[in-house]
Amino acid sequence: MGLVSLVNAFRHYTEAKEVEAWPSVTGQMVKAEVAVEKGGKFVVTGSYQYEVEGSSYESDRLVYIEGGYYRTREDAEQAVEEYMNPGQVQVYYSPEQVEEAVLKLPSSEMARTLMMMSGVVILLGGAVYFSKHLQKK
Repeated sequence: MGLVSLVNAFRHYTEAKEVEAWPSVTGQMVKAEVAVEKGGKFVVTGSYQYEVEGSSYESDRLVYIEGGYYRTREDAEQAVEEYMNPGQVQVYYSPEQVEEAVLKLPSSEMARTLMMMSGVVILLGGAVYFSKHLQKK
């Protein structure tokens, strides 16, 4: 389990580093609203339009890594307000696939922290395993 977490954290870290370098343009929010997912988690859904090199695009992907849950409906409604007022948003898009865009970039710092925590879990797990294994002998 620790190794899987470490591999996933490393993958998120490398993706985050790539995405942090994406160019950006100013876009316009079309809509944003609060949705409730299974388990009562509040999320913000929406869509926005942006233009790159004279071509128009529309996307509904607000964040790069899925999640972005809010503890309360009020927190989610506040995020909707921030998206809709004044309505202009910074859109980050992939230079290779311009139609792939997000409003919130992932944090490579958070991914690096997850990677380090996974490494610690693996080390601790290994230490516990080997100490128990050595005690049996």
